[in-house]
Amino acid sequence: MPILIRFASLTPVLWRNGGGQTWEYAVHPPGAGFDDFLWRASRAEIRTDGPFSNFDGIDRTLTALDGAALELETPTGLVRLDAASAPFSFPGELPVHGRPHHGISYDFNAMTRRGAWRHEVRRLTLAAGDTVPITANTHLLLAETPCTLSIANHQETLALADALLTHEPCTIALVAPSHARLLSVAYHACGDERAVY
Repeated sequence: MPILIRFASLTPVLWRNGGGQTWEYAVHPPGAGFDDFLWRASRAEIRTDGPFSNFDGIDRTLTALDGAALELETPTGLVRLDAASAPFSFPGELPVHGRPHHGISYDFNAMTRRGAWRHEVRRLTLAAGDTVPITANTHLLLAETPCTLSIANHQETLALADALLTHEPCTIALVAPSHARLLSVAYHACGDERAVY
């Protein structure tokens, strides 16, 4: 059965470097902190210029959600992200400086410990009736627009920024409205590692 995660139920905590806030949707192992997680799914708020936290040995993918556009200074150049941009992947130890443009930027962070888990992030635009197969060990679907989804013969209505988390293969389908946008985050275990819940 998929797990519905209401954004309104999440409690913000400070970033690892103390420079902002993050809302954790899920983490493995359950209860793991910044130093011992194998994978993590979270939303962050960026209000001011500043460096990203260092996550040595972690692979990250950042996806801009609502709010102001976000400019990233990296050693290889400048990256600009907004609500229409493709997800941006980078190693967690890469020095990155973030700068929101004229407001507050909100983004989604997918993180996996290199060599133990890996992840894939995609933006989906679905029409009513469209289906998406879920094959990963763990899969999170984040509502970028409100929608009703059918998963494993069960329906859930998601408000903006709500998420569904699944731990087994299934098929999801958009029930309503006629079109919706979702962020698809697949977490794949490497080797024999499996999530235990």
